[in-house]
Amino acid sequence: MERVKLVLVGVEGSVNLGFILRLAKNFNVGRIVLVSPRELDYDVVERYSAKARDLIRHLRIVDGLEKAFEPEDMRVCTSSRASEDDPLRQPMSPKELAQLYAGTETPLALVFGRESTGLTREELSTCHSLVTIEANPEYPVLNLSHAVAIILYELYTTQPEASQPIARVGPRELGELEKAYRLLLERVVRDEAKRKRLAQAFTRMVSRSPPTRLEARSLLFTLRRAARRLEECGGAGVGKATYKD
Repeated sequence: MERVKLVLVGVEGSVNLGFILRLAKNFNVGRIVLVSPRELDYDVVERYSAKARDLIRHLRIVDGLEKAFEPEDMRVCTSSRASEDDPLRQPMSPKELAQLYAGTETPLALVFGRESTGLTREELSTCHSLVTIEANPEYPVLNLSHAVAIILYELYTTQPEASQPIARVGPRELGELEKAYRLLLERVVRDEAKRKRLAQAFTRMVSRSPPTRLEARSLLFTLRRAARRLEECGGAGVGKATYKD
């Protein structure tokens, strides 16, 4: 899975990292980025990585999450917590993720958080979508390497449907949609915190089911035209076209 990249934020355990390298070898993932790792014992990493120890020299280490991404990456964060009321925690299952991107060439950056605390809200906000592994509600938190195994297995074994899938937009086009939607929100919603939540919800929505290029162009045209018309109304003295919430 050359298009898949593992991004491990604040790794705290040498044993876990060794196991993850083995999983990367199992499922043919060659790119692993460590974001601000805690102190690691590379002798232990080598011992637990077994026949995947050659991947150690290919590890890339960066000091910030944004530095782990490329512009074309579809960023997928992971968490044990989901919420119907939180735009940042609207989840997909590993199977849904695999089915969505089966047969595509879209690069996926899978972001996993710290063993102890997971990802922060700021880190979650850098991703286009969220994956949560369903587990016992009384103890839903999986070991890091176990979570990596489940998601990589689904991606590796899910085959594309027989019919040729319609081309979907990638991160660049989604970024244009997000920018246009945020501009529209500035025209109609006064409260900055509410604008932020609405923008996050929009990002999660279009990332879980990326539109086709035709659909994206249509939506982009509509968002931009609406924002422009609202600006013209305000500038022409008709009154501020701002939703009072």
